[in-house]
This record gives sequence, C-alpha cells and structure tokens, in this order.
Amino acid sequence: MSGIREVSQASYELWPVGERYEYFPVTYLEPSGASNRRILGYNVYYDRVNCAVMKQAWDTRLLRASGKVDLVEAGLSREVFLI
Repeated sequence: MSGIREVSQASYELWPVGERYEYFPVTYLEPSGASNRRILGYNVYYDRVNCAVMKQAWDTRLLRASGKVDLVEAGLSREVFLI
C-alpha cells in the first residue's frame, strides 16, 4: 500500500475494514475527479455479487462487469459498475 500512497494519495486505505483472505481494492478509476477519488481503496471482493463476477472472469479469462455498486458508503450518492 505504500507504493499506492506514494503515486496516488497519501490517505489511501482499504475499506470496508475487516480481515479477509484476499483483497481486490480499486486502485484506478475514470473519471478521476476529486469526488470520485473517495472510491479508491474500496475492496471490490467484499461484495458477494462482485466476488462471483470476479471468480467468473478469472475462470473464463474474459472481462466481466460487476453488479451495481452503491457508493453511499464512500460518501457518493450514485451507483456504478466495475470492470
């Protein structure tokens, strides 16, 4: 995480907080405006729907899009999808 903090933002943290076997945090996003940066560090693997999509992408070696991700927890009032 120190590398991400150096090139991205000093306050980069993984969230939701909790001990997990694997982490797949958001490290890049577009558009990269100030309001969107709050999603950086979100552990996409935390959500069971996104977890299933990521496993499917791994198994098939094809791109997959997540389900809707509600960003209220990040202080944003919109839903997005992740690829």
